[in-house]
Amino acid sequence: RRIARRAAARRRGAGRRAAADRGPALRVERVRPFAARRAQDANVARMSGFRHVVMFSWVDGTTTRQQQEVAERLLELPGVIPEIKAYSVGADAGVNPGNHDFVVVADFADRDGYLVYRDHPAHRAVVDRYVNPLLARRAAIQYELR
Repeated sequence: RRIARRAAARRRGAGRRAAADRGPALRVERVRPFAARRAQDANVARMSGFRHVVMFSWVDGTTTRQQQEVAERLLELPGVIPEIKAYSVGADAGVNPGNHDFVVVADFADRDGYLVYRDHPAHRAVVDRYVNPLLARRAAIQYELR
């Protein structure tokens, strides 16, 4: 009798652990290779051009007002330098330790547009008057957008 009850219980699944006891179900998704995703996504606009990203760390004692002044002066540049196609500045969100304090991201049609910006007297004046006096550390990169 005991053997018959065990066999019947196994057929009903009573001898197996309940789904909740097994932990969360493993979800498996098929991931398309990057090239395939990019080729199939017709809604993503292709962007080309040249991007400049620069990050600043300020010297100790730099005030919030001084940082706002830097941001305000930098944000005037797109109105003065027509080669700037897109421009954003911002303070670090403070999520991770060790980050720089401030970033500028600028987009241009091409490398020549960036060089005009880099050497433009209005840009040089902002950097020399507002950025450099507060600057402890700087990191920058420029790259082609594809």
